[in-house]
Amino acid sequence: SSPFLYTSLAWVSRDYDRALLQYHLLVFAAFMIGFLLIARAVRLSWASALFLLAALLLWYRGFEADLRVGNVNSLQLMMLGISLWCPPLLAGVIAGMLVAFKPNLILVPLLLAVARIAARDWRRLRWEILGGVIGGLVAFLTAAIHYRSLVVWLQWIARANEFYHRLPTRTERNITPLLALFHEHGAWPSYTLALLLTIVAAVAIWRGRSRDDAMIVGVAILIYLLSATLVCLHYMVLVVPIALALLRWRGTAVVSLLVLTAIAEEPFELLTRTAIYPNDAKLIGPALFALFACAVWKLAKPPAAYRRLLSPPQRFGVRRGQPPLSYVRARRIQTKR
Repeated sequence: SSPFLYTSLAWVSRDYDRALLQYHLLVFAAFMIGFLLIARAVRLSWASALFLLAALLLWYRGFEADLRVGNVNSLQLMMLGISLWCPPLLAGVIAGMLVAFKPNLILVPLLLAVARIAARDWRRLRWEILGGVIGGLVAFLTAAIHYRSLVVWLQWIARANEFYHRLPTRTERNITPLLALFHEHGAWPSYTLALLLTIVAAVAIWRGRSRDDAMIVGVAILIYLLSATLVCLHYMVLVVPIALALLRWRGTAVVSLLVLTAIAEEPFELLTRTAIYPNDAKLIGPALFALFACAVWKLAKPPAAYRRLLSPPQRFGVRRGQPPLSYVRARRIQTKR
């Protein structure tokens, strides 16, 4: 949590029961809105999207946990879905505010920036950076005004750092895949793993000149879920973007549906008649790594139109040994033809 997060929720009732009802309704609506916005952004049909949404509302334990404990993952999902439909400036504003709201999404704007640079889409990158600065400043100043102090942000950074190194146990429902490693060596392997996964994702994005924002957002979230020292069950709501993005291809769609079934836990327990707790991580960890592998594989493949424009290299005056055409430039040539 952050000062901006608490400031954003200052509107709820002072009566606990009424506030809880208000928040449950908000989380429920946010999950459905975010899911449908992302599903349409990746061009999933309405029938498929609504069928999958109904299944998740019925059996997805990550959403049930988010609703039960009153967390903010569904709110983040909704804002990510909205950002996929926004022009660059507004998308940047949302990204800046999301990072200030809860910094577990900090890799989302970073990997999107890598994608813009790889595609030589400098105009969009400039607008998104400007929007991010505006969003961050709005969040910072709003919280400072609400708490009547700028020091609140420094106090929060100190407490957040302590929390990250606390390393809750499995009995506290910490399902991070490499918890045993963190307990043995401390939090530094978490940073190392996050760096390695980020490099792998960045190389895949650069190689494929990817402009698949939903996929990039999903990969950025997966890096956090795979490397963080604390991953709660309700964080699994944030798996939705990458799961939906991978439904567009038959091979990865099978993996995505199997992963959702495993992470949902309830269908797996019904099929195997075996309780998962306290072994959630043994099921969820490999499932997250499978999603990451599929996503990196797809990101590393250039779009079909871009591959056609670059083969053979002599087309459009490009010679061997010269830097490849940017994706934006390739699209312009295709349009002119």
